Amino acid sequence: MSVKSLRICFNSFLKLNSCSFGFKLLEVLVDYLLFWLNRRQRTEYVSLFDLPGPTTDVNELLISVCFKNKFFMTLSKPSWLPNEIETSNELFKSNITQKMAIPDIKRAAFHILSLFNKRYFGPVTFLPEDEKLADNFFHLA
Repeated sequence: MSVKSLRICFNSFLKLNSCSFGFKLLEVLVDYLLFWLNRRQRTEYVSLFDLPGPTTDVNELLISVCFKNKFFMTLSKPSWLPNEIETSNELFKSNITQKMAIPDIKRAAFHILSLFNKRYFGPVTFLPEDEKLADNFFHLA
């Protein structure tokens, strides 16, 4: 697979966010990218995401990216017990909810893949035999 076709593949994938399988696929792609970077001892991601060191845990990476970039979703959850409210009308009138922020893992995964697509991790080819051939295609500014 050429570098150009790989970039087209990632661009097409980034448009799939409306698909139900999209989130898990995002996580798998980021996990493979992390595996590949670690296997090749490419640790640019450590300084890019302010990590204490290389990691093999994709969840640690995704949560770190969420905190660094303030990627959070606000969710509301009821702050009442079922026996405290007699009707649903009381619930909606009183608006008894708590807001809580949770890391937006999907947004972090999109962010990582977007940075990869923009070559923030340096020149990358996934097949070892293509690395020498790819030297002609990578010209760092």
